[in-house]
Amino acid sequence: CIGWEIGIDENTFKKYLCYGGEYEKNIEKAETGGVIICDSDSGRCPFLLENGLCRVILEKGEDNISQICREHPRFYNADGGFCEAGIGIVCEEAARIILECDTENPYENCICVGESFILSERRALISDVLSSEVPISSVFDIISKRYSVNFDIHTMDEWREFFSELEIMDREWDDYISLISNQSLDENTESEFDIYFKRLAAYFLYRHTAFSSSYENFLARVGFAFLSASIIHRIFTLTENQTVDILCDIARRYSSEIEYSEDNTAALIFEFECSIL
Repeated sequence: CIGWEIGIDENTFKKYLCYGGEYEKNIEKAETGGVIICDSDSGRCPFLLENGLCRVILEKGEDNISQICREHPRFYNADGGFCEAGIGIVCEEAARIILECDTENPYENCICVGESFILSERRALISDVLSSEVPISSVFDIISKRYSVNFDIHTMDEWREFFSELEIMDREWDDYISLISNQSLDENTESEFDIYFKRLAAYFLYRHTAFSSSYENFLARVGFAFLSASIIHRIFTLTENQTVDILCDIARRYSSEIEYSEDNTAALIFEFECSIL
């Protein structure tokens, strides 16, 4: 509820107009319904109380929040016969849930009737990543060779330039981009954080490869998934204070800048498609 433009659906917009007072004062008309007017300095939703609770829920009940407030940070991938759901790491708490998940493979039961070849490949790939006992950098190498996906189509310095030319939502993201470099890392030694990066890779694979338009597109999306985990890994490794909280913040910011910009996600996937084709 901080730092986002909060669009509300038409029905919720009409409800708030009827409530009047602060509810009417804090919204304005938009194309798809309305927008909650957030504080210009802090970016906080006016209905977000200091204790982190939602004033709308407390005063009017949960049924009176908008669809986006109810669904965020959930995502849905639908393709004809079935729909997948998940939670996105753009939310700090969702990122923590994914990183600290105590289930060995939370995606192992994501099987649909008449599972396609790509979905079957995705399931096997996620299983291999999460069950691997080697450092995350070695996992990248193994998957790269198995699927003939070149994760090194650019050096890290070149990736830094690529990321800096993408659409940037928050200028603070520049500070993290600056850490993407060719600086040598001790990547062959397993660390306590390795499992977190494997879970991040699994998350990106689950979210972004399910409805690939072709096998080549699937491979490009695999490249995007591992690049995403690799970029977060590099930024984290070059950050002074290495804690789970810091990792969650880096993952959240990456998701906000890349996953929540269709243009940015598409640009990165296309970069891998070009290398495959």
